[in-house]
Amino acid sequence: MSRFIINGKFLSQRMTGVQRFAYELVSALDGQLTTNDGVSLAVPSSVSETQIPNLHAIAVARVGSHHGVRWEQCDFPSYCHAQHAIPVNLCNAAPLRNPGIVCIHDVKVKRFPEYFTWKFRLWYDLLFSRIARKAVLVLTVSEFSKKEIEATLHIPERKIVVVPNAWQHLEHIVPSDDVLSRYHVLDKGFFFMLGSLDPNKNLAWLVKEAQRNPQETFLVSGSIDRKVFAKSAAMASLPSNVTFLGYASDEDVKGLMTHCKALVFPSFYEGFGVPPLEALRVGSPIIVSDIPVLREIYHEAAIYIDPHRTDYVLEELLATNTTGADKVLASYDWKISAGLLKDVLEREGKP
Repeated sequence: MSRFIINGKFLSQRMTGVQRFAYELVSALDGQLTTNDGVSLAVPSSVSETQIPNLHAIAVARVGSHHGVRWEQCDFPSYCHAQHAIPVNLCNAAPLRNPGIVCIHDVKVKRFPEYFTWKFRLWYDLLFSRIARKAVLVLTVSEFSKKEIEATLHIPERKIVVVPNAWQHLEHIVPSDDVLSRYHVLDKGFFFMLGSLDPNKNLAWLVKEAQRNPQETFLVSGSIDRKVFAKSAAMASLPSNVTFLGYASDEDVKGLMTHCKALVFPSFYEGFGVPPLEALRVGSPIIVSDIPVLREIYHEAAIYIDPHRTDYVLEELLATNTTGADKVLASYDWKISAGLLKDVLEREGKP
């Protein structure tokens, strides 16, 4: 019988930041456990074998007949209850009835409620309230997010554990060999922006810099969920030197990151900020917002900009000296993060 059951709803979703975190963390955790450790993964019945990581110590159970939020709020907690197990939720959401262990990646819905629809705000007010009162433990991905959770959700510091993101998943991705020709940048330099296009990503900064730097080329990859986020005004008026790619494959993203002049990451708010870490790994410069969480992670390895200022000359920015990329990369590893999660499970599993 399992002592801990991981919420596998993420396997039924498109791979973005929080899903990547869950997938890689579960995969790395599996390598540090035995079948006797009592950890399993519950997935919706619609999830195919190819979507599930290759696991040995973590048993996989197909559970319930629903999908999405209904699966997470009904089928998953019912299964955990029947198994007398603690739920482990790695993607912000959790069952209201019994949250168990929950990873909250950020609290931007509390800090920037205007970015979200009223329905989403209402749901997360309820969810965060239940997590604050009922969760066994809260995980998060940075010291910055830990402080934010303490301040906004009033969860005591002793109940929050930092389990960071990492970058080693990039090693298994083979970059597309035709990505530059497909996006018509084979013979020109370009700046690249990656991420969901929710308002805190600050696409408006890139648009204004593109207008000021018409000689430069900009590629933007990402998507926006209109059910969650308010509309992005910047998307309505992209200048001719900005190309919006939509959702790009991992292979395309790695190819673009490898060849870009710099990855641009002008966010107003982040819980961690993984794309710059990936860009450092392939040797690209990173231009990031000067906000506390990115200073915490990237130190002197990044070129910092004020996300509210849009009068930069990009070539001058690229001349900025940076140092310590190898040290940053060495600080983050999925195996290290999995070890931190394993420690949490061992402590919480003691009688």
